[in-house]
Amino acid sequence: MNEDTQVHELPEAVRTLIEARTGDAVYVVGPDYRIVHWDPQMESLSGVLSEEALGKRCYEAVMGEREGGQPFCAHGCAVMHLA
Repeated sequence: MNEDTQVHELPEAVRTLIEARTGDAVYVVGPDYRIVHWDPQMESLSGVLSEEALGKRCYEAVMGEREGGQPFCAHGCAVMHLA
């Protein structure tokens, strides 16, 4: 894996939150917008395998539209500004 697609180990606090959740679909994005965790529930929900999603930028992997036709996930989204 090169630096662009390298997946880093999640911090323990993040792993604990993921393990404590119920049956929710979860993915985790690093500060560079790259997906570092994509669980089996996310695979079921999206149809995208973790091997395909890991290392991609979230706005390249998470498809869909909001009401009004705007993309659900885009570069510079509000979620990443809050992080």
